[in-house]
Amino acid sequence: MSKIIAHRGYSGRFPENTMLAFTKAVEYGAQGIELDIQLTKDKEIVICHDEKIDRTSNALGFITNLTLEELKTYEFRNGMEDLEDEGSENIKIPTLVEFLDWFQTTDIMVNIELKTSYFAYDEMAGIAVDLVKERGLEDRVIFSSFNHFSIQAIKEIDSNIACGFLTVANILNPGQYCKKYGVEHYHPMFVSALLNPEIVKECKDLNVGINAYTANEREHIQALLDLGIEGIITNEVELAMTLV
Repeated sequence: MSKIIAHRGYSGRFPENTMLAFTKAVEYGAQGIELDIQLTKDKEIVICHDEKIDRTSNALGFITNLTLEELKTYEFRNGMEDLEDEGSENIKIPTLVEFLDWFQTTDIMVNIELKTSYFAYDEMAGIAVDLVKERGLEDRVIFSSFNHFSIQAIKEIDSNIACGFLTVANILNPGQYCKKYGVEHYHPMFVSALLNPEIVKECKDLNVGINAYTANEREHIQALLDLGIEGIITNEVELAMTLV
């Protein structure tokens, strides 16, 4: 059975990449969470999709130019003003430390995406791996990135840590590509999986797990379930859970 993985937490109803979105994802039954990490000016790993905080917060600026203390003064409502009264701390930018300390109390998995396509954040891979290993969470974590050099860096640190190659467009023989670099998972756009069932077969034959993003419509989620892929990354947790 495919896992339902909450994209940036339960972002269809709650502010993305906040502890509120993460806790709600678990509350509504998600078996996994996908999140994105960036590095602050003072080398703290925080969870945010964009390099800038303009879209999701009540402030402006690049994360790499701001300290954690500065970032913690802002709210990350992502335009969602009519929220349940869940406490303002739940809509602050979370650190990876804060997330992992909560995550280890759950039984789900997490896909940690390294956002290294705009800024290299050379130190981030090593810091993130250390934080995961300090808590003994290696078996429940997948590191992924569109920057495949970042995945190579993770594997050089610890070849046993599960990783996934993210892609936007189709690539030839993705299963073979993953196996060549010792990568256990392939993360395509969901349409690639639906339009190219031979990709799914190849990956299954090579024991490469497919986690497809970001399927939010009933028919797309159902079609991916029918393909029997490893995981479906979605904003719409409640909808997806009605189909599994």
